Order: sequence, then structure tokens, then C-alpha cells
Amino acid sequence: MSAYNPIEILDRAIEREKGGHEFYLKASEKTQDGKGRQMFQWLAQEEMRHFSQLSRQRQSLMEEKKWQPAPPPVAPVDKGSFPPVAEAAGEVQASTGEIEALSLAIEAETRSIALYSQGAQEATDPEARKMFSSLTAEEQGHQDLLEAEREFLRRAKTYFTLHRFELPHR
Repeated sequence: MSAYNPIEILDRAIEREKGGHEFYLKASEKTQDGKGRQMFQWLAQEEMRHFSQLSRQRQSLMEEKKWQPAPPPVAPVDKGSFPPVAEAAGEVQASTGEIEALSLAIEAETRSIALYSQGAQEATDPEARKMFSSLTAEEQGHQDLLEAEREFLRRAKTYFTLHRFELPHR
């Protein structure tokens, strides 16, 4: 993208969130471990929340030619809550598919972070900057969670999500 086009960025973002929602739902269906399944379901809900937010913004820009106020930022997942691998007692045998799903999800979150960062940098409207900055932080939180889960799963052969802390319900 050479010139800032908010509709184009929103269209790309909406497609990313829709695809992320579908991916996380499929990953939750294929994941053997209940904690892993719950994590993927939570991420699917997060993507749908972002999809709705972005769709409303796009509609406002198209119909009213203005940005709606950005919703309040959502606190990211606290990385300090992640347990050290040494505490794990692995009962789950991680399948290659689950680790691959986490890796693909991390790549997708990385691309979303880049898109939202670009949107925040290029936006001329303060509400657009706030919204894109907030989404960048949320996606970074998702990426951090996924990276920690993947590392924990590789080393301990179990998920840590939800047995040591609860993912925020939004």
C-alpha cells in the first residue's frame, strides 16, 4: 500500500479477523487437550470481537464519513502469569499438528500486528490511531500467549492455559 487508504486497511483487517476466527475454531476442534481447546475457542471469540469492531468502523466511514470513538483498550494477557516449564508435569502428548497450529497462529498474529501498526502510523484521525494501537496491543498479547503455549507444549508436553490462570472473559 503506498497511500493511506483507511477503507482498504479496514477491508484487509476484517478479512484477517474473519480468517483468524475460522482458523481458531478449527484448531479448537482438532486439539485433544481441553485447556488447549478452550484457549483456541477464546481466541476465536477475540477475533470475532475484532471483526465486529472493524466492521462497525468501516460502516461508519462509508455512511457517515467519520471514525467512531475507539472502544476502551482491553488489558493484554499478563505474561507474568505464565508458569515456568520446570513446574509442568506433562500428561498430554503434544501432536505435531497442535504445535504446527500454534506456529501458524503466531505467524497470523504477527501479520495482524504489522497491519494494525501500519494503520496506527498512517492514520490521520486520532480515533483511528487509538483503535489501531489498541488492536496492535491486543494482537501482541495473543502472540505472546501463543508463543508461551508453544514453548511450554514443546518442553512440558502439556498446555498451561487455564490451569494456572484464567484467560479474561470479554
